[in-house]
Amino acid sequence: MNDTNASQSLGSLTLRDGRRLAYAEVGDPHGKPLLLLTGTGTGRSQAYWFDDAARVAGVRLIVTDRPGYGHSDPRPDLTFLNHVDDVRELLDHLGLTRVSVAGMSGGGGYALACGYRLADRIERVVMICGMVPAPRELIAKMSSSVRLTFWLMRHLPRLAVAMMERAQRALGDPDSATLQRQIKRRPEADRRLLERREMRELSFGPPARDALRQGMGIFVHEMGLYGRPLGFELSQVKVPVRVWHGQQDANVPVDIARYVAAQVPGAELHIEPEAGHLIGFADPAGLMRQVMAA
Repeated sequence: MNDTNASQSLGSLTLRDGRRLAYAEVGDPHGKPLLLLTGTGTGRSQAYWFDDAARVAGVRLIVTDRPGYGHSDPRPDLTFLNHVDDVRELLDHLGLTRVSVAGMSGGGGYALACGYRLADRIERVVMICGMVPAPRELIAKMSSSVRLTFWLMRHLPRLAVAMMERAQRALGDPDSATLQRQIKRRPEADRRLLERREMRELSFGPPARDALRQGMGIFVHEMGLYGRPLGFELSQVKVPVRVWHGQQDANVPVDIARYVAAQVPGAELHIEPEAGHLIGFADPAGLMRQVMAA
């Protein structure tokens, strides 16, 4: 697995409204196109982690910085649905008529929105421990710290930004004692992965700092979106959807995966008993199989 960004093809385009949208491409440049919508707080700087697996699987992997992250200009009114317009322009820019879309963690709502609004161009949506706005009884199953974070980001966004910036500074050293203590509280599957220094570098080192180079405002904004309506009904998503989730996920409870699979017509549900929230990072080849499987 590559541990630098040297193999990435970095690009950007100017959208119709004048904003810049940045992206990276890795894997097989002539392979099956896959747009990976990464989790909240992350962006194109994660692409290199999946480079080898994408190349072996014959996948042309495209990873973006959503508006306000990394090198993409902000969009103050960003929603799941209006980001689809940016995705459409990116596909036109790259000359891609049909792609698969994978939504990882906080990228899940955006991936489903693509399946809803771009059905003629989306071959499949894969949800990887993906989050969506969910009924209150499912949100209640999330950890108390996550529920508190959601509440703060909706009702006291300025305080939430200050708190997240402080947390970012405290966790910015991949070898810090503060981070080590936090890792010990993770489920076993995620803890094992985060004990690898290269994963800590990806999650808390330069790639993470690059994604949040414009500040924590976008992180707080996106987290707030999960307390509001999705903008469409899950039953209106007509493209094939595969839900891939770790049973040990402490960030997005597995019942949310079951909820999505039950609401989207014909959706396939695959729960991995020994996996956690970081399932896609722990098994990049498995991620590619989920996309490529018939």
